[in-house]
Formats: sequence, structure tokens, C-alpha cells
Amino acid sequence: MIAMVLAFNILLLNLVIAMLANTYSVFDDRSTGLFLSKILVSRDELMWDNSYGAYLTSMPPLNCIQIPFVIPAMFLRYKSALVEMINDYVMRL
Repeated sequence: MIAMVLAFNILLLNLVIAMLANTYSVFDDRSTGLFLSKILVSRDELMWDNSYGAYLTSMPPLNCIQIPFVIPAMFLRYKSALVEMINDYVMRL
């Protein structure tokens, strides 16, 4: 009885792995297109903000460079001149 339950669990796990592998192979071919289409859609939805626009519209490789600039921007007032100056500097990076 235990051997039959163990065999059933192994077969069920094999089925789940096969389904996930098939799903991965289907989306692997289209992954770049799906990623770029999501970026384009999100860029159209976002409004530019003079204080935090550079942080909102950055793409993944560049947002790692922006980490040191996020902490000072969090503690300053929303429309202060220093926040806008930091935003302009980060945008020019």
C-alpha cells in the first residue's frame, strides 16, 4: 500500500514538472516581447513628476544605480528644490 502511494506521488510530481516545463518552453520564445510590451504599456500609464519621475520610469539595470539617491529623496519634502535637483541629476545618469 505504501509503495503504491509513493509511486503515485512520484508520477504526480513528474506530471507537474512536465506541465511546468511545457509552460516555460511556450513563454521562453515570447519572453522578450512580453517584457518590452509591459514596459511600453507602463510608460504610457505613468505621468512625469518633477520630484520623483526619474525613479518611476527607470528600467531594471538603471534602478540599481539609483539606490543611493532614493534614501535622501524619501526624507525630503515633495516639491522641494533639492528633490527636483536630485531628480534631474539622476535622470541625466
